[in-house]
Amino acid sequence: MNENQRLHKEIRILRRKLERSEFNRARLEIHKDHSDAFHRRIIEALEETKHELRQEQQTAERLARAKDELLANVSHDLRTPMTGILGIADMLQRSPIGAQEKEWVEILTSSAKGLLTLLDDLLDLTKLDVGRLRLVEEPFDPADLVRRQIALVKSEAVDRGLSLELTIDPTIPDQVLGDPARVRQVLLNLLSNALRYTEVGGVEVRLMRDDAIRRGPDEPPRLRVEVRDTGKGITAEHLEEIFGLFFQEKTVTQRRNEGSGLGLAISRRLARALGGDISVQSEVGTGSTFTLTFAAHLSHRDPQHLPTSTESDLSGLRVLLVEDNPVNQLVVAAQLQTLGATVDAVGDGEAAIEATSGTAWDIVLMDCQLPGIDGTEAARRIRAREALDHAQQLSRPRPAAERRQRLPILALTASVLESERRRCLDAGMDGFLAKPSPPAEMLAAIHHVLEHRKNPR
Repeated sequence: MNENQRLHKEIRILRRKLERSEFNRARLEIHKDHSDAFHRRIIEALEETKHELRQEQQTAERLARAKDELLANVSHDLRTPMTGILGIADMLQRSPIGAQEKEWVEILTSSAKGLLTLLDDLLDLTKLDVGRLRLVEEPFDPADLVRRQIALVKSEAVDRGLSLELTIDPTIPDQVLGDPARVRQVLLNLLSNALRYTEVGGVEVRLMRDDAIRRGPDEPPRLRVEVRDTGKGITAEHLEEIFGLFFQEKTVTQRRNEGSGLGLAISRRLARALGGDISVQSEVGTGSTFTLTFAAHLSHRDPQHLPTSTESDLSGLRVLLVEDNPVNQLVVAAQLQTLGATVDAVGDGEAAIEATSGTAWDIVLMDCQLPGIDGTEAARRIRAREALDHAQQLSRPRPAAERRQRLPILALTASVLESERRRCLDAGMDGFLAKPSPPAEMLAAIHHVLEHRKNPR
């Protein structure tokens, strides 16, 4: 092969390589174009999906807010007249009326309380279903809590000729951390059921430690409350069904005592949220034992921070009642006066702000939904004025007798939603009491707020 032939051969080889290189480069460019287009489609699809998800989330949030507003309005609109009904019924029961009239008033009270319980159950069920139930953690005396719930149902047991006994393990701690309001709610439901379905005999309550089910050193100790009755008992096939929603035994003897069928279902869910459970053992013809367990973290806070009031009335207390509903204003004022308080009432937030600028009240009971300036805004303005007064006192010291103290404000509202409670506390109120409240609960709430002012945490 001469030099020219070899050169031509190399040129052909180089040409073929160049053609293959161009071809491969073209393929790469085509592949890149396809890949870029594919990536663009993926990004566009992702962006579209994110947009749809944002829209769905916004829709869900709007529905949740609408649901909260509906629940708040329904709760308020039902509880407002209930305050008048139960308040007047309570005053009638305390007045000198005949036996027949007293029975009628008891039926009226029982029916109204039943409707109120159903409303509370539906609200709790809604919060549990959407996972929005909030538990608090505060110190409480478990033995005192159980004694107080026993006291609430004692009169019913006495009226029906039933015994009601309580046994408390002496090793129960004086203070534990937990949600006392929810423990009270569950225990009161168990006590009410036990009395409702017991015709003869009685109910026995036992409070004890439940360390046996503690699974590890990191788990908190648990307390155990047994509620044993001598009622007709529950059949084996119904032992778990009774914890289902809307379960009711359709028997002739029990039909007059039926509830909504929500109480035990909600109580078990609450008990589990509290780190425990509710179980039942029963024998037909002998009775039933319901056992509540709940986590009880040991509290190391100073005992003086616990409410310890044994006050039985409000003698000498000057109360400003802020309530726009004339019937509720009459009823609540009468309840406070029966407890010994001196009461003045105003009907709106503006009047409340003016009334608290001069007279030295011991406490204000503030309705939240008021015409014009509502209760929360009135509380904010009162707190702002106090802050200004305090700043002036620092710049121009006055004798102790002339210094204005922080005015306790207790929210008295027909709404029981957590969002409303938080709104009241954020506005500077010191406590939250749902209407309607019997005089005993009102008394306890007022003393709790006053004691908290003496011993702030």
